[in-house]
Amino acid sequence: MNDAAEERDVEGALRESEQQLLLALDAGKLGTWDFDLATGILHASDNCKFHFGLPEDAEFTLATLHDMVHPDDRGRRDAALAQAIASGTDYEIEYRSLWRDGTVHWISARGRVVFGPDGKPERLIGVLGDATERKRSDEELRRLNETLEERVRDRTRQLESQIDERRRAEEAMRASEARYAAVFQHTTAGIIIISVEPGGRFVYEAVNPTHEQFTGRPAADFVGVTSYDLFPRELADRLIERYSRAVETGTPLTYEDMFPYPAGPRILQATVVPIRDAQGEVTKLLISTHDLTQRKQAEEVLRQGQKMEAIGQLTGGVAHDFNNLLTAVLGNLELLGHRLSDPKSQKLLLSAAQAAERGARLTQQLLAFARKQRLEPEAVDLNHLVAGMGDILLRTIGATVRIETVLGEDLWTALVDVNQVELVLLNLAINARDAMDSGGVLTIRTENIHLVAASRTSDVLPGDYVVLSVSDTGTGMTDEVRAKAFEPFFTTKEVGKGSGLGLSQVYGIARQLGGGVELDSALGRGTAVRVFLPRAVRAVREPERTADRLQLPPRQRARILVVDDDRHVREFVVSCLEGFGYQVLEAPDGPTALDIVAHEPAIDLLLADFAMPEMNGLELMRRIRKDRPELNVLFMTGYADTADIEAESIEVPTLRKPFRVTELSEKVALALRGGPAPAVAV
Repeated sequence: MNDAAEERDVEGALRESEQQLLLALDAGKLGTWDFDLATGILHASDNCKFHFGLPEDAEFTLATLHDMVHPDDRGRRDAALAQAIASGTDYEIEYRSLWRDGTVHWISARGRVVFGPDGKPERLIGVLGDATERKRSDEELRRLNETLEERVRDRTRQLESQIDERRRAEEAMRASEARYAAVFQHTTAGIIIISVEPGGRFVYEAVNPTHEQFTGRPAADFVGVTSYDLFPRELADRLIERYSRAVETGTPLTYEDMFPYPAGPRILQATVVPIRDAQGEVTKLLISTHDLTQRKQAEEVLRQGQKMEAIGQLTGGVAHDFNNLLTAVLGNLELLGHRLSDPKSQKLLLSAAQAAERGARLTQQLLAFARKQRLEPEAVDLNHLVAGMGDILLRTIGATVRIETVLGEDLWTALVDVNQVELVLLNLAINARDAMDSGGVLTIRTENIHLVAASRTSDVLPGDYVVLSVSDTGTGMTDEVRAKAFEPFFTTKEVGKGSGLGLSQVYGIARQLGGGVELDSALGRGTAVRVFLPRAVRAVREPERTADRLQLPPRQRARILVVDDDRHVREFVVSCLEGFGYQVLEAPDGPTALDIVAHEPAIDLLLADFAMPEMNGLELMRRIRKDRPELNVLFMTGYADTADIEAESIEVPTLRKPFRVTELSEKVALALRGGPAPAVAV
């Protein structure tokens, strides 16, 4: 009886508890749900259906629930559900639901896994409620906060706009200082801060890492000192004058100067910016610096290259005109020599001829500088060439100078003209000897160099080079002398002790071979000249040579048309050819020559100057050979425009001015026979 009473009491308490739970759920407008994991059946209360906008008698399955979840939230809800079942943790999520009338509502759902006797999940039960109003309140609160923040910002802007002009300037200065502090350590410009103290004293406060890097001087060297503690007095005076001007004017100023630093002399461009305090006084200077050293060096190399190119063009033209004069002088002296037998007259003629030949050698040096001489490059072992010149160098240099050679191992072959490189070495050795009046050491060195970038101190381009270096322990050069060292006729020697064409000839030969020259010299520490010669990529076949003198009898009765714009040269050539027994026609220019050819069909040889105004020899030959392709041609040239000659008329022999009577005879006889031109440098 007691057991029955107790059972009734328990059932009553359970019913009361369930009623209280239902009241609580109803009061909180919460719906309950029970998801059977084994069958996949979902049981939902009426309140649960209500929160999805469904009537009490509506079917509410797992599929119904899934379809009513907002598409953007389905993946997130499914993942949370799977996570709760797999881990046994509580299920808690908020997501949007789409009612059938198209409205969007927020659902707040919570649940817990119920495990069976075997410890496996059997059911997931929980509650859900409508969170739409709360979400709307949160959104309105957010918008209100944003509106409030915007109002605060508007008010702040209004207050800022009321700040006086001086306050805005102060704020801008503080902002500028703050931005500067942020980039001080990382900017690519060097930065210096200087404190302006009473009495016009400027004290360094700080420098940034970039300035330390390109000057090689640590920041600790600058702090607390003035320009007079860091630099020579003359430079420090210039700096103080600039700083004072910036303070007086209150405006930035920019300058360039040379600074001696541990990293070497540096050319810096600096901009000084005055910084004012709250009272408008300049209390600090901010100096930004940029290292222009490499750019200035490159500009100087370019300027020097352009200057040398302009001088080369001028000297080429001078050599052309001078060779025309020498052709007439030497040729007529030779003709006169055949007519005079008086010993005194012969002696005078010989002296005049020797002077003219010296002039011819000078023009050759000018042509070498102008890079207008014809070279015959071949693969050459420079070590062998240097060793082979030992005796002549010893005889030329003398006993007061010791010659040392440092020949590179595994030296590449160089693509050079042997005769010209021997001339280069001899010129450099003589210059070195003259720089060592009291004796010294002359060092000749060979080495391989691979340039990955253009040289900073010359116009040598990237590539593989065999370098021939000649250095001495002599007096060295000043900066002014070094800047002009390669210019023709520039010399520091006494009158009559040199023509000033030695280094200019070296420069011209190296450039024409495809290399270049670097000069390193300073007063009191000698001079070093490095000649960059191109590496030979393959062996070069040595050109075939003919005998220096060809004994070829002239073709009697042959008719020759001589064309040269220089009257003296033309008269000399005509006189010689008539003396050889040829029939000669002459013309001062190309158009006149064309008119002669049109009326004189029987012409065996065209002997024309290569460089003439209006129509040069090459164009004249092409015009004539259109109708007379068999016509023999011989060019005369006062300088070597060899690129045009070799490109257009490889088979045409060429006679270099000034030439002797015998050379003219041989070349004309050879040209009349249509043979190949002897290998004569033009």
